[in-house]
Amino acid sequence: MGKKNVVVNNYLADKERFADLFNVVIFEGKQVVCADDLTDMDTKVWRVSQSGHDRVYDEFVRDQLKQWKYGTRLLVLGLEPENEVHYALPVKLMNYESLQYNRNYKDIKKKHRERKDLSSKEYVSGFGKNDYLNPVLTIVLYHGKNKWDAPETLHEMMDFNGMPEEIREKIKMYCNDFRIHLLDVNKMENIERYATDLREVFGFLIRQNDKNALKEYVGTNEEFRHLKEDTYEVISMLSHSDLLGMRKEDYKRERGYDMCLAIDEMMRDARKEGMATGIERGIERGIERGIERGINLRNHQIVLEMLGDHQSVEKIIRYTKLPLDYIHQVEKEMLEK
Repeated sequence: MGKKNVVVNNYLADKERFADLFNVVIFEGKQVVCADDLTDMDTKVWRVSQSGHDRVYDEFVRDQLKQWKYGTRLLVLGLEPENEVHYALPVKLMNYESLQYNRNYKDIKKKHRERKDLSSKEYVSGFGKNDYLNPVLTIVLYHGKNKWDAPETLHEMMDFNGMPEEIREKIKMYCNDFRIHLLDVNKMENIERYATDLREVFGFLIRQNDKNALKEYVGTNEEFRHLKEDTYEVISMLSHSDLLGMRKEDYKRERGYDMCLAIDEMMRDARKEGMATGIERGIERGIERGIERGINLRNHQIVLEMLGDHQSVEKIIRYTKLPLDYIHQVEKEMLEK
């Protein structure tokens, strides 16, 4: 498991957040899954096969697995964070859930064998007429940089092309399918339905490519002024911001971590860096253009420096005697990314 998935897993291991995620994704924000009704489960499952005279044990480890007690019913909730596109994920998750059902079935079968309470008709299967398996529900949380372009169903991994339509549809009807339930942080919706700090995490992530929208969102949300440490870390990790992670302790306050201050300083640093780059680029571009227009290189450098100090265009014109269109062109090039 990669570092990013470890951070995300530790964060979502919290039962309140885990329940919140399932409530929003499955129940549209209704408080159906309660944290108090969740119990951590063993995430390891095994598959035993025979190779000659030897038994072969294959171990599979799920990321998050909790048992949910809903009234008298027991359900299994799985959460699988992914930070890379996985082109065979339907098969992977189908195996996980199949092994989970097989474990459930074997547990039931073992209890019947100990109690010796099955009828002759039930004995062969080891499963009683009134027995039930616990439903398994799995959500995939994709938090990678790249667009998800992998199959989301087992059928999408199969080649049905080249068949007459009526044949293809019959085959697909009888060939069992399996669908994954993908939650892509890049396409989040209904953020307001979250009841925990998942709201701030996902709200941050969907705005991370719009600096102005992100600054406004963080600045007007009081929760960002006192984030829990693991919330700050998961935002830093999922937004792929090394700077936020490296400077974490600079934003530690008595009540938590101040993301508002972090964003303000990051944007200020970015503006300074962009201005410095603009000045360097402006000098390079200005040499040839300045010579063509008969403008002294020293005057061109003065324009760059005064713009860098946020001096008004009017003041620059009075000082350098250079034309307005030239100063505007230099200013534009400085601000280009």
